[in-house]
Amino acid sequence: MRRALLLRPPQLPPRLAAARRALSSPALAPGVLTTHYKKKDRAEDPRWEGIDMERFADEATDLLIVGGGPAGLSAAIRFKQLCNEQGLDYRVTLLEKASGLGEHTLSGAVLEPRALDELIPDWKERGAPLHTPVEADRAGFLTET
Repeated sequence: MRRALLLRPPQLPPRLAAARRALSSPALAPGVLTTHYKKKDRAEDPRWEGIDMERFADEATDLLIVGGGPAGLSAAIRFKQLCNEQGLDYRVTLLEKASGLGEHTLSGAVLEPRALDELIPDWKERGAPLHTPVEADRAGFLTET
């Protein structure tokens, strides 16, 4: 006796099927959104009116660092220090998504200064805005009682 196995596409619950139909609508088809300048010119899109989208492009760099947080800034500073010690003139480019360097660093700004002392020994004399030294620390555990 031969048996056959009938395979059917899985049936989505009604709510998911409706969402799938909505997401596949022609209004959401690729090419309509202005996510990339080659898909639709921003000059023709009223949502971009009055917004300056000028970009700086200079491809001449020797070292590219992504992220202007503590690690990225430290890497850029140390690399330039080593270049200066060797008499080399390498160009460093640092990419940061925030509008300013270090703006996405966690709040609270508690800093162990030993690494900063090693990287930039005269940071205090240069007027770094670090005015309140941490004199003690404490850890706690939340328990049921």
